[in-house]
Amino acid sequence: MKGDIVSIQNTEELPEKLRAETDGRIRPRLIFLNAMANHGISYEKASDICGLSMSTGYVWIRKWNAEGYDGG
Repeated sequence: MKGDIVSIQNTEELPEKLRAETDGRIRPRLIFLNAMANHGISYEKASDICGLSMSTGYVWIRKWNAEGYDGG
């Protein structure tokens, strides 16, 4: 829902998964999540950098929180 604050869970797992990821479909998701979770980049800035719509970013965060890497 618009305006909801969504936090990212399991942030310690993101850098390792990002380093190992070669799938061009999954890598942008991990970059987005890692930028917010581990580098203090705002949701708006991370979305802009990755070329995401606001709704897509929220979907990625919710999938990560619910299913972790396997939800990608």
